[in-house]
Amino acid sequence: MHREATLRLIPGSHRWEKWVKPVRWLDDGSFYDRGAGDLPVPDPERDHLPILEWALEPGDAVAFDFRTVHGARGNAAATRRRSGERNGFDVT
Repeated sequence: MHREATLRLIPGSHRWEKWVKPVRWLDDGSFYDRGAGDLPVPDPERDHLPILEWALEPGDAVAFDFRTVHGARGNAAATRRRSGERNGFDVT
């Protein structure tokens, strides 16, 4: 997988006092509006935040708290990025 398309996380961001407002990739518009108080999407390099990222291969899976700030640099490859998500796990 190209480095530019790997998943990146800001460790500990799920414990921040305020949530980060999720935005759409194409137009920077908000996914939903919870009202005032959400943080803007940080720039990890500019803000000197730690970043975790892994070289993932087809079939690999990653699990993390949905509040964790996450994303990727973008897919410049000729192939389409594929992903899926599962919300809510029963742990019994």
